[in-house]
Amino acid sequence: MPGLDPETLRHALNLAQRHGYRKVRLREGDMRFEAVLSAQDGPWDEDPEVRELETFEESAVNDEGFVLTAPVVGYLREVATPLAVGRKVDAGETVAEIVALGLANDVVSPASGEVVELLVEPGSPVEYGQVLAKVKPL
Repeated sequence: MPGLDPETLRHALNLAQRHGYRKVRLREGDMRFEAVLSAQDGPWDEDPEVRELETFEESAVNDEGFVLTAPVVGYLREVATPLAVGRKVDAGETVAEIVALGLANDVVSPASGEVVELLVEPGSPVEYGQVLAKVKPL
C-alpha cells in the first residue's frame, strides 16, 4: 500500500459503506485515519472490533516469513510463471495480478523467499488485503 492517499481512503469508505460497517480505521506506518459512518448502533455493535474495517499494513518480512496480499478487490490472475508451492520468488517480482474493472493490478513480493502455502486459486475473487500465499525467506 503506497500510503493513505485519497484513492485509498475513498476505496475504504465505499467498501465499508457497501458492506454495512459503522467505523473505518486505516493505518500506514505512523499515518492514521478513522471515520464513523453511522451514529446508530447496528446489529454488529455488540463487539465493535468485529466489524471495524482496518487495512493491512505492508507485509512484515521477518525470520518466519511473510504473506502476499491482494492490493485491491478483484479476481486473481496468474502471470507468466504462476505461483505454486515450492516456487522461489524474488524481491520486487510481480507474482500475480488482481483484475478489477478490466485493469490489472500487480501483486509484488516484498522480499525473496519460497512459497509454502497457496490460499487462493487463480480466477477466484479476492478482497482487499486478503492473504494470497505464505512465503518463507530464503
